[in-house]
Amino acid sequence: MSNSTSDSTRHPGRSIVQDPRARSLARCSSAEARALVPYDLAKQLEVLPVGVIVTKDGKSLVVACVKSRIPEVRSALRFSTGLKIKAVEVGEEELHAAQFVAYCGDTAMLESHLAALRAAEMVTPPPPLIKHAHSESEIPVFVRALLRYSYAQRASDVHLTPTPRGTCLSIRVDGEMLDRSDPIASFAQHEHLVRHIKVLSSLDVTNRFRPQDGVLRSGLVLGNANLATEVPFGQVRVSCMPTQHGERIVLRLASSSLIPSLDALGLPAGVLAHLREMLGGNEGAVLFCGSTGSGKSTTLYSIVRELVARGQVVSSIEDPVEVTIDGVSQTSLNELQGLDYEAGLRGALRQDPDAIMLGELRTAQSASMAIHAAMSGHLVLSTVHAASVFHVLPRLRMLGIQDDLSFQAVRLIVHQRLVPKICAACRVIDLQGSQRVGFEIVRSVGCSVCSYRGFSGRVLIAELLVFDRLVQAFLAEKLPISEIQERVTESGHYISGREQVQQFARGGIIAGSELERVE
Repeated sequence: MSNSTSDSTRHPGRSIVQDPRARSLARCSSAEARALVPYDLAKQLEVLPVGVIVTKDGKSLVVACVKSRIPEVRSALRFSTGLKIKAVEVGEEELHAAQFVAYCGDTAMLESHLAALRAAEMVTPPPPLIKHAHSESEIPVFVRALLRYSYAQRASDVHLTPTPRGTCLSIRVDGEMLDRSDPIASFAQHEHLVRHIKVLSSLDVTNRFRPQDGVLRSGLVLGNANLATEVPFGQVRVSCMPTQHGERIVLRLASSSLIPSLDALGLPAGVLAHLREMLGGNEGAVLFCGSTGSGKSTTLYSIVRELVARGQVVSSIEDPVEVTIDGVSQTSLNELQGLDYEAGLRGALRQDPDAIMLGELRTAQSASMAIHAAMSGHLVLSTVHAASVFHVLPRLRMLGIQDDLSFQAVRLIVHQRLVPKICAACRVIDLQGSQRVGFEIVRSVGCSVCSYRGFSGRVLIAELLVFDRLVQAFLAEKLPISEIQERVTESGHYISGREQVQQFARGGIIAGSELERVE
């Protein structure tokens, strides 16, 4: 039953875990079948228990495995379960991802760890300080299980919020926050949970009254194994924030394997064409705006990867570095040590980059330096907080950038947002909505495939404004935004997101209610 392939090399990356085929295979696996084959044994044998069937000849265990392992699987499982074994051949990558989703994404398994966490407190209180990340107390075991569960559920964020009742758990999946009704740990345990995560992230455990940011990396030893063999990620960003009931922890799950190519982002053809044309130049600023969680950073990273593939030298200034990109000089800010956006950008400009990525234009000085860099032979990519492409110029004015400088530096502005996709397994026609809009639209219902949320995945809606002289002239008149939008739409210098929403709604990909939001 030996296997020459190590866990770390065959463990599914996050993008593989999101493969619909792997997730469909995982849904075929029953809890009854998994109870017969522990997760460690399933990984060792490279097998996924699917179900137990009963015939006149007795019980049989149906399993999925790679073709080369079928004889070994039959022999080993027949011995360990006492059942007849029926093997179904599947691909190796699909199998590994389905294993992870089926076992680690099992809510019952997470609940068992929570029960053990509560039981441990009743038997003996937690130690005064968890000093070692390899401690095998219930808290490290639970943290490992929570990370695995979150990745298996395709979560982007994990929130641990202290309350008088204890630690409340929320995870964000496809932009929707899913809250657990009961606390996962007692008020007394919360501090020890926070301390353990701080140790893993190399944060100051003695500092409880100031916000801290850290990174939990894949090379970390967690439990009895390297974390890379336990959860498929590049790194987890950790944010600690003091509140009246204790420190609140937010874990942001990032993975370099999740960054798609520019073509795979789902950008409209017109937006993609303008971006590619801009990337072929050697100066100017491309600014992205949108709400938190709208995918701006992912788009920036996809662009950076394409620039590197073209042989360009790229530097980034981030707060902090979210995803490591090969071939890019990436710098994390550290304001306590004097490394802020201004100092980082000033240093990056001395490194002779072709392009510079700034995480965000947030201060007058950083915005001014970025604008001047875009005017002096550098391609500048950044984000800015604005409600639409037409609100970017007023935002730059608030940061002290005069209109004439913005007109010289800015080339493109892209606004984007992510809209939940209707679950294809349970969508139904929205009769009232269809009558109202004049064509057939759908609405969500909820089923086991989408965990009864009605949605699975998201699509990207993007609008683009070409910041040329015609648009600049409209903006210089400081007309109402509605009138400016009407003028630039007629000129062909603006790509609206409205047509994209209509297209997705007509195709039954998103809910028809999104049409009302656009209007």
